[in-house]
Amino acid sequence: YGELSLETLGRNEPMLIGNLVAIGSSGLIHFAFSVAQPQNYDFKSMREIETLDEDLDAVPQATDEGPVENLEEAKMWIVKRGFGFSAVVILVWPLLSLAAGVFSKAFFSLWVFVSLVWGFAAAAVIICLPIWESRSSLMGVAYAILGRAPKGIDNNADCMDVEARTSGSADGTCSNSGSTDRVA
Repeated sequence: YGELSLETLGRNEPMLIGNLVAIGSSGLIHFAFSVAQPQNYDFKSMREIETLDEDLDAVPQATDEGPVENLEEAKMWIVKRGFGFSAVVILVWPLLSLAAGVFSKAFFSLWVFVSLVWGFAAAAVIICLPIWESRSSLMGVAYAILGRAPKGIDNNADCMDVEARTSGSADGTCSNSGSTDRVA
């Protein structure tokens, strides 16, 4: 480029080369230090970690055709609506605006309003649906934080751990609180 200035450094090629050098040099530096000073980690501490699901045969496998058929049906539903929605947003909606030609101020204001409503509606759905779907779990957490048992759930708060439940009397009551509630 002939000179070193803000204009020449802001072009695509110098920026690409600078980014590639930054990314590549970090990998080379890491490799060089790993070869020069290896840690010789034997993964012994990794093998000592207890896994919660050691018996993978006990995990139920979807071998019958029911769940696979349900997944295929769900996939087709998603594909139909996904391609349909994409076609409407990418093709139909812009084609409908061609009749307007150059947007007037009023038409552009309508376009911006529709896009804002669309964005807020999408945000509301994206935020509210997961909260609604997990409302029972969220209420359980809220009740647990407040120290209250949710209605309809047999929750013996005085017997929090398994040892407290098993160390109770022979009839299965909790021994640490004097409660007469039976532990399931």
